Amino acid sequence: MTDDKSIEITGITASDFLGAGKLGSKIWESLDKAGCGIFKPNQIRRVARAEADAKRISAMGDADATDTIESRAIERHNAFESKRQANLEQIVSKAAQIEPGEISDEQVDPDWLIRFIDDAKDTSNEEMQELWARLLAGEVAKPGSFSKKTISIVKDLDTYSAQLFSKVCNCGFGQNKLTIFIHGYKNVFYKQNGLNYSTISNLESIGLLTFHTGFGLIRTPARLKAGEIAEFKDKNGTLSIHPMKEPFKEGLNEIPASNVTLTCFGQELAKVVERTLSNDYIESLIESFALWGYVATFEKTDQ
Repeated sequence: MTDDKSIEITGITASDFLGAGKLGSKIWESLDKAGCGIFKPNQIRRVARAEADAKRISAMGDADATDTIESRAIERHNAFESKRQANLEQIVSKAAQIEPGEISDEQVDPDWLIRFIDDAKDTSNEEMQELWARLLAGEVAKPGSFSKKTISIVKDLDTYSAQLFSKVCNCGFGQNKLTIFIHGYKNVFYKQNGLNYSTISNLESIGLLTFHTGFGLIRTPARLKAGEIAEFKDKNGTLSIHPMKEPFKEGLNEIPASNVTLTCFGQELAKVVERTLSNDYIESLIESFALWGYVATFEKTDQ
């Protein structure tokens, strides 16, 4: 039998969301309009327990039959669904506390919310709940930010793979779309951070990135000559790159970028990754560009 205390849930009410600001209010309204009544817990809990009690009495047949297959199945089902309810309430509570910036008046697709709830309900790991919360907050703030496919990918994402993807994103520059700079996974920096052939291939199989056997090449707006500079701006700073001397081939205008490029789903998920650019990574990148005949500098943004 399951201890009732282990599955007790702290109910969420409309006032909890309304007190969280505009985003919290929109989350509540969006879930309500989508018919997702999971956040009216007091009434639902009373009804569910009453129905469960009725089924339990009927299954046991008499008061002395306290341990039957039917009664154990009912207890297991109740505990399982209660845990799912707790997971969802924790995720939505976290989402309501996020400050997303601008919040669109556009309505969230009800089908998206239903898919979200169905895929997120079994997540009890706190780190992964944070990821789900940022997805929900981002979609409610700006509907259309995340596809249903991205939701499905996150459902199958374990904590380790999520951490690896975060490390890949921390090797990227860009504000709306990330350009990843990983110059060979055999580099010491990448080895130290667990980015190797196996882990990169795993993220590719999940659908978050594409792994190239050679170098991916970023095409710059114009042919770079000696003294000309290509800039990659990021919230953390600006990466500036220019060739050390005139290109050997006429019309050469490409910069060695990466073995890795993010898929459209990876780009979506990267929006909710908290990114930082470490000094070790920047130093490794500058050294790598020098080997390819480019001068690279990085200027941090004042925080």
